[in-house]
Amino acid sequence: MAAGSPWSVVLVIPRRGALVIVLAFWVAGAQAYDVTTGEGLKLQLDSRGQVKAVSIGASRLPLTGPGGFFLADVAAIPAREVELCPNGGFEQLEGGAPVAWSVGADWALDDAVAHSGTRSMRVSIPGPEPQRSGSLSVDVAVKPNTPYRVSMWMRTEGGAPYFYIVQMDAAGADRRDYPQICVSHARTRSDWFQLMHSFVTAPFCRKLRVYTNLWEQTGEAWVDDVSVVSLEDDYVTPQKLLSGTPKATGAAAALKCTYNAPESNLRLTATYQGRADHILVDAELEDTSGRDRAVTVSFRLPIQAQGWTWFDDIHNAQRIEPGILYGAGRLHSDRRVISLYPFACLGNEKVALGLAAPMDWPRPFRLCYEAGKGFYVNYEFGLTREAAK
Repeated sequence: MAAGSPWSVVLVIPRRGALVIVLAFWVAGAQAYDVTTGEGLKLQLDSRGQVKAVSIGASRLPLTGPGGFFLADVAAIPAREVELCPNGGFEQLEGGAPVAWSVGADWALDDAVAHSGTRSMRVSIPGPEPQRSGSLSVDVAVKPNTPYRVSMWMRTEGGAPYFYIVQMDAAGADRRDYPQICVSHARTRSDWFQLMHSFVTAPFCRKLRVYTNLWEQTGEAWVDDVSVVSLEDDYVTPQKLLSGTPKATGAAAALKCTYNAPESNLRLTATYQGRADHILVDAELEDTSGRDRAVTVSFRLPIQAQGWTWFDDIHNAQRIEPGILYGAGRLHSDRRVISLYPFACLGNEKVALGLAAPMDWPRPFRLCYEAGKGFYVNYEFGLTREAAK
């Protein structure tokens, strides 16, 4: 992406079952700039171009602080990998069984074979008739809408166990619309090899069950060094709120604001334009240093929405709780997460508010809600002067 990359975001409000694109911004300072829609949505920017208030009709939404554009240089944010699987090497025992694991029929500890450490778990079905073994399983607490990598090492002598990932809610129930993930292979006689799968947890997911077994087979196989790693990288918290100078453009219901970040050698220019049923926020992010770089930028509405409803999709919704990141996503490359949908919505018994990104400009983005940060869209950009556009 060339330096000076355009992007945009709009707000949406669902009404009477329909998704109506509606958005408004207003700016306060020496002069107030009010843009409203037929639905009565307003946003207020102060003299620094920061969001100061959000209201829908007579309802003024509670805010946790100023909002608007936030920015950070990605180079200063390291990738993190946090191991979550308990006793993945089966080294901890209690009563002769591996701690934290559920051990089904046909499985046993093997102190003579290990990928690392001193032992592994062995499954054996001598035959001659193929059978189904019991399962070797572990439950791991996780967070929704978060990337994870699940892996295990196997050695096979005739048997070829797959491994499976089941996503469960806080009550321990799975969902029919999110079937279990199966990681398969065809290596029935092989020295140690690793099976691996990376994915983003479902919006309802609070726990993973990882298990393996032999299904209608004979033979032996060994399992060791099971791993569940969180790939969550926080690119939002380090962002700093930008200050700028808003200025009316002369066009109806239009405002332009330039935000400078001299310490980062970046400039962001945003235009807030009122439309009949929404406000379109067009922005251009420009590097002023002349070097290639990666940055992350978000536009935030810092709404206090604890206890409100977050709509996962057109069929599912959940109550907003502190400490949870809301916004369905999927993996882009090996660990970055992008939004599953181009719009998101939250609301309470009186009002509802949406945030959306246009689909005709391909940009990596996430639409989320987090307590303390609010309702926001986050973009990740690579800026270079080598690209033609």
